[in-house]
Amino acid sequence: MATLASDFYPEAVLHEAGGLSASIYRCFGQQGEYFMTNFARTFEYEGQTYVTDLFRHEHLLPLSHLAQRAYVRIKMIEAKKPVQSAR
Repeated sequence: MATLASDFYPEAVLHEAGGLSASIYRCFGQQGEYFMTNFARTFEYEGQTYVTDLFRHEHLLPLSHLAQRAYVRIKMIEAKKPVQSAR
């Protein structure tokens, strides 16, 4: 199965203090549409910018707030889907 480059662009990206981000991806499978979320932390060290999926204990509470915001955003995206009439 071929994969398009556009398949890798997030539907939405949310940011939180401390360099945290949540990228929400729209996916399609055998059972229909679903969403996946990738959480990351961006930081600078010795003049270089790094991105990791490892989080310190002080990031966990802001990460939980970010996860809640991502959940709400996905629900909003799902609610905007056009209703298909059953004919």
